[in-house]
Amino acid sequence: MEVQIWHLLVLTLYITKAFEVCAVTVSSDDEDVDIPQTVTVIRPNTILLVCPTNLGRITWKYLSSIDGTETNIESDSLSSLTFDPKEHKSGVYACVANNSFVIKKVNVTVLEAPYFTRKNQMPRLLVKPAGNMVRLTCRAEGNPKPNITWYRDDKSPPTRKLGNIKISPVSLTLEDLVPNDAGNYTCLVCNIVGCINFTFAVDVVERYHNTPILTTGLENSTVIVGESVKLSCMFVSDLHPYIVWTNLPYGYAKCSYEALDDCNAKVLQKSDDGRANPEVYEILNVTHEDEGWYACFASNSLGITVSRAYITVVDNKEGDFTWPRLSSKIKELPSKV
Repeated sequence: MEVQIWHLLVLTLYITKAFEVCAVTVSSDDEDVDIPQTVTVIRPNTILLVCPTNLGRITWKYLSSIDGTETNIESDSLSSLTFDPKEHKSGVYACVANNSFVIKKVNVTVLEAPYFTRKNQMPRLLVKPAGNMVRLTCRAEGNPKPNITWYRDDKSPPTRKLGNIKISPVSLTLEDLVPNDAGNYTCLVCNIVGCINFTFAVDVVERYHNTPILTTGLENSTVIVGESVKLSCMFVSDLHPYIVWTNLPYGYAKCSYEALDDCNAKVLQKSDDGRANPEVYEILNVTHEDEGWYACFASNSLGITVSRAYITVVDNKEGDFTWPRLSSKIKELPSKV
């Protein structure tokens, strides 16, 4: 059998002012055809695989390691294949003669420098109120798979005075933020090909210290028997408010939150009941028994805000109706000490 020569011409195509040409690798004559020769290419470079033969035009095939199938690879040359990582993937390629004789196999490994997969979702500046949580995410790919090292103000590992820093394979999380947590947090992503980095500037601002601010309160309303009504109280609060809905006895419309038990108030709904919208209370299929005073209380560590309204239930809306007023004659129990 005639000696077949296998040439591997490695052409590096770095995006620079000039192209660099690496050495040509020639396989030995006595190599086992079934043992692929190993070749490595780094994106975005290409490799020119040359398989000189006097057997005529040859065919290049990709040999799948998963299901053993063979896929023909198109080539404009009689004996060579330009391996471009943009078009071809890592794996075993074979140079095959027209009589299906395998001339040579080569195992091509494509290496790739790290790159961010969601850079458009990586804000450079994050401003968070104290007490909140921030998660910094650096999702990256590459071959081999890159590893991530985190820095805070150019120091690794990052530390904080209060609380822990949770680091997962792709993210860094700070909970219960304090102003001292402000700084530059950098993820350094590296593999054997190269490194990339991204810096998040985190700013922590003091909370707006106040009781919950009522933006949409309750209003007196008239409802026809059999209808449904939604009562809504909207609050603004840096500290997450705890909302309680109550039905107040007529004589205790101005009952305070701390004295609800003494007022014999009926608690209808609370934030920890598991409802998606605790700021909304709905009465379905209204009856005359649903008439009365309703109040929503919103509390945080700084205080309590309340909104009240009277719901009138009628058989129809003919005629005028005047809602009860919160007069000085209405009983108001003092807050518990």
